[in-house]
Amino acid sequence: MKYLEATVFAIICNIVINYAVSWSSNAKCKCINTKLGFLADCSGLGLTTVPWFIDSVISVNLSKKSLTKLPPEGRPPSKLMYVDLSLNMIKNFSTDGALTFSTTKYLLSLNLSHNRCLLDRDTDLNGTFKNLGKLQHLDVSYNSFGNRSNYCPYDVFRELQSLQHLHIDAVLNILFGKGFLVLRQLTHLKLTGLASRITIPNDFFVHLSNLIYLDMSAQWYRQDSLLTGLKHIESGNVRKLARFEILDISFNRKIGLCGFTNVTHDLIYLLRQLRFTKLNI
Repeated sequence: MKYLEATVFAIICNIVINYAVSWSSNAKCKCINTKLGFLADCSGLGLTTVPWFIDSVISVNLSKKSLTKLPPEGRPPSKLMYVDLSLNMIKNFSTDGALTFSTTKYLLSLNLSHNRCLLDRDTDLNGTFKNLGKLQHLDVSYNSFGNRSNYCPYDVFRELQSLQHLHIDAVLNILFGKGFLVLRQLTHLKLTGLASRITIPNDFFVHLSNLIYLDMSAQWYRQDSLLTGLKHIESGNVRKLARFEILDISFNRKIGLCGFTNVTHDLIYLLRQLRFTKLNI
């Protein structure tokens, strides 16, 4: 009886595996069936091209690969909601002039962290997020460390009317201009690459009036010397953020008593939670 049960179980597993594989052109990708659709995991396979997926796939993990370009136009499933392209070698936001996400109007989360996508004036960004009106989470962090030609193209980001969470490199030239006023849903901001700018000026967040959560922790530098991260946060930085609740400035080991005092003075009536692990105060 046990042998029969084991045989039946093996047959069922084989059917399920074969059925799952059919949802991707690459047999090494793993698929999990959910009530909302299929979750495809192609991470860590070392692939240089993006496989095909049928439209029933709503989540694709393409992280830890060797991709140098975004998926070609039309390649992402039309019902895709979540895509992880982190830890690759992607250099551009477009593929041969075509818009990668032109058919993914339901995308909610896009992770492009730890790539080589520069937000500089030499990169063609026009229309990059044009069809991502429902996108809520965007991660483009750890792409631009030390690159001082970077800037924050608000004319591109303003397409993201539903954006709630943004992770981005705040290197030296990055500014959040007036165009960010239209991102009324943006409440969570995580900044990386702060070591290259040293100081956060007092008008840095003036156009991000709906922020609730701000993470300026220097987690990338935890194992380094004391001389890493931000050195100074100017007074008045977040005083006008009426909804502000949580600030994380942990591991910025250059911040001394003066910078810390500026933060606490501004937030005495606003802040609900302040995180400041391992500051040099």
